[in-house]
Amino acid sequence: CQVTSADTSVGASEYNTVVHIVEGYDFQRTAFGTSGAKDLTLSFYVKCNATGVFTGAFVNVGNNRSLAFTYPISSANTWSRVVINVPGDTSGTWLTTNGRGISVGWAFGIGSDYVGTANQWNAAEDMAPTSHVNWMDSTSNNYYITGVQFEEGDEVTPFEHRPYGEELSLCQRYYYRHTSGSGGNIG
Repeated sequence: CQVTSADTSVGASEYNTVVHIVEGYDFQRTAFGTSGAKDLTLSFYVKCNATGVFTGAFVNVGNNRSLAFTYPISSANTWSRVVINVPGDTSGTWLTTNGRGISVGWAFGIGSDYVGTANQWNAAEDMAPTSHVNWMDSTSNNYYITGVQFEEGDEVTPFEHRPYGEELSLCQRYYYRHTSGSGGNIG
């Protein structure tokens, strides 16, 4: 990610995020919203030219359950490993169909309407804790992320490298080709 238009004063209702949506079918085995909710772990590598306390959040489909988290970037332009432990949420509505089971978001500039207490499940759409870096403040800023893994349990496992054919097969589930009546194809 790179800032192309600086925002030195993020408005209360504004937010700048990168979000990954986990499909409900893949998320249902976590049993969120029940007494058997499982703990999860998010891990990734990050490199950024800015330093400070960076943030993100996990949010349900109703945008009324969230857990905001923090992670430090203490050395500029250096890859570092981040591990976030996520306690299972026994409350809220968590979709278990082909819609959004949970959103995992990395926050880059969050207005005050979307901030809350860190490291606990809140009954709100919190995208970041109250104390966080406004990464959007300079067009010189860049942010790299790789090796993202979101899994059950409290331990980080080695990154799963799937063969190309397996990954392609999994992606084809979402492929749709529409043929219009005029003979044009949209794929």
